[in-house]
Amino acid sequence: LSIPKGVAVVADGAVERTFIVGRASADDPACVDLKGRGTNSVRCVYIGDWPETPVTSLRGFTLTGGRTCGDKANVANSMGGGVYCVRQYPVVSDCIISNNASSRGGGCCNGHYVNCRFFDNWANANRAGASQCYLYGCVLDHNRGVNAAQNCYDVYNCTFGSDNLKE
Repeated sequence: LSIPKGVAVVADGAVERTFIVGRASADDPACVDLKGRGTNSVRCVYIGDWPETPVTSLRGFTLTGGRTCGDKANVANSMGGGVYCVRQYPVVSDCIISNNASSRGGGCCNGHYVNCRFFDNWANANRAGASQCYLYGCVLDHNRGVNAAQNCYDVYNCTFGSDNLKE
């Protein structure tokens, strides 16, 4: 799902039953890693936003199965398997972000996350759950990578579970 600036996308059902699903790469197995990252993989949500109001937002979804291509030459294509925000302004709230994979920011990269739950995300370089973002009232657990969150500008009232593992 690609959300342009100023658009609010709000689920009309329960977060546990309203999904945005990414896709593992369907490339030649020689070009795809064990987590399904490759040139044809698809992240769940891409949010393009600028500082003008109204702010772009996403609320009430489960974001799962997102992958990035792992292209280190193109940073935007290797970060944010679940959610990638072009800038820090978008707000993602009341979402479950799980089972996503990326080089950095397996769950998310950039943006503001409010009352989100990050579970079972993976990153091979670092920042398994969250990268370069703001976290408010979030839960991070069962994420796999060098650390659960890194380069987060503000972390307030969040819970980091004991099962975030370094791989």
